[in-house]
Formats: sequence, C-alpha cells, structure tokens
Amino acid sequence: MISSRLSSMKVLIVLDDIDHGDHLEYLAGDLSWFGNGSRVIVTTRNRHLIEKDNTIYEVPTLPDNEAMQLFNQHAFKKEIPDVCFKKFSLEVVNYAKGLPLALKVWGSLLHKKGLTQWRRTVDQIKKNSNSEIIEKLKISFDGLEPEEKEIFLDIACFFRGEKRTKVMQIVESCDFGAEYGLNVLIDKSLVFISIDDTIEMHDLIEDMGKYIVKMQKHPGERSRLWDVEDFEKVMVDNTGSMTVEAIWFNYYEKICFNKEAIKNMQRLRILCIRYVGDCIQSDSQDDSIEYLPNTLCWFVWYDYPWKLLPENFSPKSLFILISSKVRCIIYGMKRSNCRFYGGYI
Repeated sequence: MISSRLSSMKVLIVLDDIDHGDHLEYLAGDLSWFGNGSRVIVTTRNRHLIEKDNTIYEVPTLPDNEAMQLFNQHAFKKEIPDVCFKKFSLEVVNYAKGLPLALKVWGSLLHKKGLTQWRRTVDQIKKNSNSEIIEKLKISFDGLEPEEKEIFLDIACFFRGEKRTKVMQIVESCDFGAEYGLNVLIDKSLVFISIDDTIEMHDLIEDMGKYIVKMQKHPGERSRLWDVEDFEKVMVDNTGSMTVEAIWFNYYEKICFNKEAIKNMQRLRILCIRYVGDCIQSDSQDDSIEYLPNTLCWFVWYDYPWKLLPENFSPKSLFILISSKVRCIIYGMKRSNCRFYGGYI
C-alpha cells in the first residue's frame, strides 16, 4: 500500500526510535517504494537494524559549550546563567557528560529554585543520579535478551575500565556468548571500546545498571555485590540468598568473614575478592572454607586465608587464580574441569 501511493512522489520520511527490524521493513522496506530523490531517516538505539547498505551517522554527545547552553535554557530559560548559580551549573553539566536527556531533565528540575535548593539538589544528583533519567535509559536495557542483560550488568557493576580481553574471558567462563553479547551492547550504545581497548560506558549508563541491581533493597537479595560494606553485611549477618550471582570488589582493611555465609548462594558464578593488605579475618582457623557452590566459573581470591578448598567442591568449569598463598589448593581438584592462571589479574 505504501509503495502504490508514494512510488511517484519525492518524500522525506523520518522514523523515530525504531527498535524492531519488522517495523523498519514494514514502513520503509525498500527505497524503490518512493520516488526519485526520496530520503528515509531512521533513529534507533540498535545499530544492527540499519547497517545494510545505509549511511550511518553516530550522534555524538554535546560539546561543553552546547551542553551548557542546553542546560541553561531549561534551568534559567536563557543561555547565560546567573552568576551565583554558575558553579553549580558547571558541576551538573560536567556530570551529564554531554547527554541531552540528562541536561534537559536536570535543568527543568532546578528551574525557579533558590540557591539553597540548588546546592541540595546538585548534591543529590551527583549522589543518586535521577530516577526519571534512569527509567528512560532503562528502555534500552529492557530490550536486551536475558544473556545480554547479564553481560551488561556485569560490566556496569564490575568491569568498566577493564581490558576487553579480560572481560571476554570472564564472560566466556560463565557460558555466555561474549563476543556476540558485547557487539549487541555496542550496537545499542550501552558500552563502547576505548582507544586503549578497555570497555567503557557513560556514567549515567553505569548508574542505570547499578540502579537495576539495587532495586532489591537488601544486599543479600541483589544479584551482584561490589560494595565492601554491603558484602560485609551479607557475610557477617549470613543473609546471602540464591539471588546472588556475582561478588567482585577490592578492600583495604580487615573484615570478618563467616564461612557459612556463602551456603545460600547456590547460583554464584563469579567470586573475586582482591585484598590489599596482610590477611582476612576468618571466624575459624580450620583448613578450608565451609562451602563453595559448584556453579562457580570465575574464582579469584588474593591471599585466600585457608589452606584448602571445601571437600565437596566439584565445579564443572572453573577458572582459579593461583597466587603464592593458594598454590596447594589445586592438587585435590580434577584438573580436567578447571583452567588455571599462574599470576595476578
């Protein structure tokens, strides 16, 4: 029907926010449907939908001067801010990192507020981001497949700034399609690869990922733990659950560790504890930790405080960090099921 009506007409068609290939195919499947000189402009979060024989324009974030202008238009209804608000305006614009959505929402939020309210609101923005922005950004996350969501959350919570090869190795160890999944996230502009081959994302995209995880109020019910205080609370209070899939953090002071605390984490696939100090304070001087789930795929524990792994620990596929203090633990395990690394990560 579209072809029969428009084939002799020169038209400009704009299809905004296309997220399914069927929509594009139905509305503008072929340029031959339209008259000579016609143009079709498509905006999408998914680069894969428009790669075939099309000219692609990557929309960059706003440069600092344009970002400030956009923010000021929404916060003050003019391009130049009042002098007393300039410092806070710079803080907000810097935090938004050129993302128009954030600049518009935050500018509107601060409009007609006094200096005291500005100070309080800007502190809240920097601390907690903004639920309205997060919910809008979350649209891209909601469109991912289950494995792609897992990869995205792992990157947002643990792997931002890490080398791509390292992250791919960890993701592959969990039996996720690492290369394909990463490409999907890149296509949807959720992550990008830096010039030094590290995986990066916008600050607000990272906040969105952590916001999704923290939708569960109690740390022991969250799928990922990256904060030392949350980890210690779960460990000491023994409040872990089957929801916990990954633990990854560095810490610098001694913490107490309840050896039975991991017993309820029967879906744990990543456990990385990197301690910068002398030792971890265990609740027992026994030779091994009480329990480790056989679902573990990536196990890195610097200065592991026990001599052995649990006797009933028999993972199907495991990557172990072998540091100077834990070399002895590998000999009681089935080597065919494990991959070992002889250095620091």
